[in-house]
Amino acid sequence: MTYIRYGLAVILCGLGLWITICNWIIFWVCYIRKSRHSSWGPLLGGLFLCIGFLMIPNNPYHHLWWIAFFIDWGCIPGIAYTIIVHIIRIRKKSGK
Repeated sequence: MTYIRYGLAVILCGLGLWITICNWIIFWVCYIRKSRHSSWGPLLGGLFLCIGFLMIPNNPYHHLWWIAFFIDWGCIPGIAYTIIVHIIRIRKKSGK
């Protein structure tokens, strides 16, 4: 049973890490280099990282599961950025 949990944890963390890296590449291309690129996948990378991290047997750091949502651009950083940009656009349109 432990080997299955390790296997699933590695698969989920690997998938989450891959999505997280893709999201950060999209951030870099779109917002730093200012060129066109596809959109980022919200919540997927952080969710897979979180579940994979929690599935590791005997993990003394399981209480740090929430960090995955701050590492992935598609989670807290990207959603916060999107909300801030929309608030700024609304204020510019209304003239405030």
